[in-house]
Amino acid sequence: MRVQRERLSIFINVNKGEEVSAHLMVFFASFPLFGKYLSVNDVVHVQLSRFPHEVVNAAVEYVYGGIENISPLATLRLWLPAHNLQNKALVDGCTKFSCARIEEINVSEVWSAANATNNEILIGVCVPLVAMNWGCLGHGLTSGNSRDP
Repeated sequence: MRVQRERLSIFINVNKGEEVSAHLMVFFASFPLFGKYLSVNDVVHVQLSRFPHEVVNAAVEYVYGGIENISPLATLRLWLPAHNLQNKALVDGCTKFSCARIEEINVSEVWSAANATNNEILIGVCVPLVAMNWGCLGHGLTSGNSRDP
């Protein structure tokens, strides 16, 4: 029904004026913060202009199909919205997915996401890779945080 755009009830406006849509009940099951919209109207419009279309769309894809349907790069970018929207299962799924594929992903991006969200598991996986590849990685890994290696 989502693919045919039938009976969609939540329309999420993201940056650059783009829109991602879903069924509110399905979205609410993974993101309880959206429960406040359940009794408001039949159709809900929400602003998440901080996030790009591909990130919000990946969150919706997760809701409908799980983490397996999301690319490694999109998984990495989902950490911040997963934290903001208080979806521990998605945070944990992103962590496990990325830990298993960390060499496929740019380690500096993984480090940045892990550092920004204080993800101890992923930080622990990144530190040895950063140490082994410091010469290749250069100084692009520092973010001014006390957790910098």
